[in-house]
Amino acid sequence: MKILRIENGEIPYIQKKSKRRSISASVNNDGVVEVRTPYGVSDVFVREFLMAKGDRILQMMERRRNLSEYENALGEEGISHLMEKAKIVIPEKVRYYSGIMGVSPVNVRINAAKTRFGSCSVKGNLNFSCRVMAYSDKAVDYVVIHELCHLVHMDHSSAFWRSVEKYMPDYKCAKEELRGLPKINADKK
Repeated sequence: MKILRIENGEIPYIQKKSKRRSISASVNNDGVVEVRTPYGVSDVFVREFLMAKGDRILQMMERRRNLSEYENALGEEGISHLMEKAKIVIPEKVRYYSGIMGVSPVNVRINAAKTRFGSCSVKGNLNFSCRVMAYSDKAVDYVVIHELCHLVHMDHSSAFWRSVEKYMPDYKCAKEELRGLPKINADKK
């Protein structure tokens, strides 16, 4: 592991090289930045990339720390409660919105994924994390609509976002809410 010191703090990072065309950075559960690069990318380039994205990466690191604290406070009992709630609420919302939107998912599954609130496979299977239940009803609606729109648009093209906006004109507010942390007492409702 290497450490890059920037004006506002330190960025611990590791470089992972693979057959890819782009460079990306994410923060792992240990708070270390994983920089994924194509083979042949120099250490100097990686450091320049991290410096250019420094403030954003520090925000990502802070969010990861806060999420870890939140998960510890929530505990297994809290996750179990969210799972029970999600198994009732999410399928109902999927039925409601899929009727309005004229789409039909193959399967709807609820899991406890930590890194994403929902996903849609090319086969039409929808997966939702029970953790989304800690957010507002509007945010849950947004995640459901977002994944249902992927049944028509398997990307995040402008056509996809127009479709999301058609069914939820103020989706950006819900999307922004999901970037923050839920309130722990909201989980106990």
